[in-house]
Amino acid sequence: MENLPTEIIREVCGSFCLHCTEPPDPRFLFMHPGVRERQALAKLCLTSSKLRAIAQPLLYHRIFISERQKSLSIPLLNTLISRPDLAQAVRHLTITDMCTERNIIDDAVLSRLTLAARQRGLPLSDDWIEDHDLQPHSLMQQLLLQVPHVELVAFLSLSYQIWDLLGSVDSATRSLPTLRKVVLDCYDTEMGYDLSIVTSLFSLAPNLNKLSLFQCCSVSNTLSLRNVTCLALEASWISADDMSRLLSSCGKLDTFVYDGSADMISDGAPRVSANGLVRMLEEQGHSRTLRRLSLNFFTTSSEAREDVNSLAGFPQLHELSLEYVLLRWPQATPTNAQAGILPASVEGINLHGLAEELNDILELVVAQASNGLCPGLKRIAFNIPSGDNDATLGNLRRRFQDLGISCLSRRNWPVYS
Repeated sequence: MENLPTEIIREVCGSFCLHCTEPPDPRFLFMHPGVRERQALAKLCLTSSKLRAIAQPLLYHRIFISERQKSLSIPLLNTLISRPDLAQAVRHLTITDMCTERNIIDDAVLSRLTLAARQRGLPLSDDWIEDHDLQPHSLMQQLLLQVPHVELVAFLSLSYQIWDLLGSVDSATRSLPTLRKVVLDCYDTEMGYDLSIVTSLFSLAPNLNKLSLFQCCSVSNTLSLRNVTCLALEASWISADDMSRLLSSCGKLDTFVYDGSADMISDGAPRVSANGLVRMLEEQGHSRTLRRLSLNFFTTSSEAREDVNSLAGFPQLHELSLEYVLLRWPQATPTNAQAGILPASVEGINLHGLAEELNDILELVVAQASNGLCPGLKRIAFNIPSGDNDATLGNLRRRFQDLGISCLSRRNWPVYS
């Protein structure tokens, strides 16, 4: 293998790097530790000096610190400080269940970490390692500041108390210019979290364009997210005021995903409704740029289903996903009216809900398509709960097929990546 051209060897090694290859579902790449791929690259590094020079930077493209690996955070940080070339190779950084146990650090290593942090603009006291509560916080700050070319950062299952990152770093002198995507999850608390606690991180990432949030319950301040065009909120429950504040912080969105199916985790403030959310997107100008929209309002309570009256004001919309959200005309509008509830641009629709509810929505879509109001519609997919009777949907499948529209009984394309 060593006799092959360097570019060929690099291509072979790159096939073991999840950053360099296209994964089946890129939405959740940050959750994949890539153990087998990393083992393969590590073995190549041990083969010869030539292969190590090619494979080692790829090995550091993705750093995944999990519960089982938390004791490695300090040796890793020490390596990144000693080998700036490897620090510059890091593209994805995922930290889950960061070390909460007291670490014993050699004096020489401690001195090196402290000096490197200060050089990066992070002021640390000489005894920072002795502060048991702040130690994980300090380690995360240092890891971020040591990887200048990082593109994706994911913090999973972390206590929200340590998310106030990098607040003491001057954004005028230090930044993360290549950081494009941030993922935040905090499922170790029943209260969710306020997105404003990571204000300092956003201020250091001027080119951030994708933000994926899990278990977010509030946004108390306007944030610096002017370049964010892809916003996803999963298992979140946000009031209308906080949602308006978040949307006004973002740039003009291309993709918006809202999963409001989580149990109530806020302090009782009413959550935003599906129709209210659509109106909010229109009022703030996002409807003119959105190409992908996904809404999920599943609830186990006896509340009436959420509904959306019209998406005609979204002229660029290509992909639409609705889960337990009804799509219907306002009652004052006859169902055979030549008024569009869907934009002419829509190409794919994904629906999830009870068969009876989906039947009504699909009848509406068929009527729209038959009247030529959805000329771009190419595919429609729907899911119903296991055991629900979908016999009434068979005729609708044939009607869609007669219109040249593919009709599937499963979801087959991601709304966002």
